[in-house]
Amino acid sequence: MCVLFGSLQLMAQDTTNTQAVDLSLSQAIEIALESNYGLKVFDNNIKIAENNVTLGNAGFLPDLNGNAGGNWQIENVDQVFLDGRQNSRAGARSNVLGASADLVWTVFDGLGMFRRYEQFAEIRSQKNLLWRQEAEFLIADVVLNYYQVVLESRKVEVLHNTLNFSKDRLKLARDRYELGKGSKLEFLQAQVDYNQDSSALMVQQNALLQSKINLNTLLARPPRDLFAITDSIPSLKQFDLVELRDLTLYNNSTLEILRKGENISLLEIQRIQAERWPRINVEAAYSYQKFESQAGFLSSNRTDGLNYGLRATVPIFNGSNINRRVQNARIQQKNTQLQIKQEMLNVNADLESNYTSYERALAVVQLERKNLSVAHENAEIAFERYRLGKSNPVELRQAQINAQNAETRLLDAVFAAKSLEIELIRLSGQLLQRGGETN
Repeated sequence: MCVLFGSLQLMAQDTTNTQAVDLSLSQAIEIALESNYGLKVFDNNIKIAENNVTLGNAGFLPDLNGNAGGNWQIENVDQVFLDGRQNSRAGARSNVLGASADLVWTVFDGLGMFRRYEQFAEIRSQKNLLWRQEAEFLIADVVLNYYQVVLESRKVEVLHNTLNFSKDRLKLARDRYELGKGSKLEFLQAQVDYNQDSSALMVQQNALLQSKINLNTLLARPPRDLFAITDSIPSLKQFDLVELRDLTLYNNSTLEILRKGENISLLEIQRIQAERWPRINVEAAYSYQKFESQAGFLSSNRTDGLNYGLRATVPIFNGSNINRRVQNARIQQKNTQLQIKQEMLNVNADLESNYTSYERALAVVQLERKNLSVAHENAEIAFERYRLGKSNPVELRQAQINAQNAETRLLDAVFAAKSLEIELIRLSGQLLQRGGETN
């Protein structure tokens, strides 16, 4: 007789396709971080924010512009001078050619340029945190989908074992019927149960295929790419709630993003307030101009040279717009502070809820392990009694179904607990640091 069920350990080896490439959990995470299209959008947003952190964008550097132009005229001229001379000319031509280089450099603006530079740097940091948050969600999805493949693969193994059990039972029922020691009804019922188990196996194989398609989608690969999982669902760990709470309040990516937003709002207030101070500009220009005319007082004139100076602009009144903008910026800062407080409540609630559920899930796993041990022993005894003719097919089938259900419940319980464990690690901001390792 074949072994009724496999090891209690959640082994994840998938050997159904020899052409499949081995895929470990760490490899899956690495592929996702490199290839996922959603994460690439966040990569590009970081590059944009990085490009904005420059002295020129903050206003530290001067503006230098070059100008060049020309003006050509054709006029009919009729001039009478005070001394009686006259000058009349039809189609008199004149032209003016000029070029200049103008420089304007703000050397003081109430320190607003410093606040802008700090603001751009904080926005860059916030974009990095947004990338981290997206990466954490992605890693959590990859880990869960990878373990989902492990789960569905293990269920396929369970149903394979169930089918083998039914096959042994069918052979035994056939032999007993042919020897006249069993009824045809018993043989036909064994055939029906075997067909039912075959159908359940095909359904489960389809569920395994769907889970692999989902994982391939997260990895930005073609849905039917073949792979064989090489990792199992690791053992569940114990957490200290106080330590988790401290890590969550300090490392949670959503809270860190909001804190960066508060800093950005504070810098915005300071930047607007800087507009109340005088603005001092250094201005300089080098210009060249040439004038030629066939009529008038001068036939030609050329000038070139440098001019420079300082300009101070003092804001006196602009409709109280600076005050209005400062008030709005302060309201925005208060809104961010309120969002932080609300998010702290939400995160704490999520942490408490998931931790409580995780503790109960661990208890369920322990109970299901005990149930599985009992169900295994009961199934083995039922088969032996059936083989010796001391029990009926109904009793055997019920023991078989109980054992199958017990192992399936254990698999589901471990997966549910592992899902909660991953969420606790994500909430506490450790998922990216661990690289998806949860054991």
